[in-house]
Amino acid sequence: MADARVLGVVVEVAVFGGVCALLYLFGVTISNDADQYVQLWYLIENVPFLQAWRTGRFEIGSLFVFWVLARFLPAFATFYAVGLIAFSVKYVLIRKYLRYRYLALFLYVALFLHVQDATQIRGALAACFVMYVLL
Repeated sequence: MADARVLGVVVEVAVFGGVCALLYLFGVTISNDADQYVQLWYLIENVPFLQAWRTGRFEIGSLFVFWVLARFLPAFATFYAVGLIAFSVKYVLIRKYLRYRYLALFLYVALFLHVQDATQIRGALAACFVMYVLL
């Protein structure tokens, strides 16, 4: 019984780590928005949040997450961390609420990871809430 649990944890860590590496690869290679978020990072790195919100065109929730992470991380790492947060929430929801979680995760990664979590990270954060409500 203990061996099965250890194997289950190893599989979960390997799957999650593999998808995180794939998300990073997508962010570096195919992301159309990465450069825009790097520019946003330079605009908001040393300004108060309300000033960043007034100058930006972003939703207040996603901008706040990005602004908080910009205090601690470099530009691309902030972009990647926001995408990783969005994917992590979806991963937890898939694990918790779906019966065929590996199939659902595979389909999500194949169909949506490169489109949403690697490029449109504001939409990916919003989709977390929509996915939670639907599940």
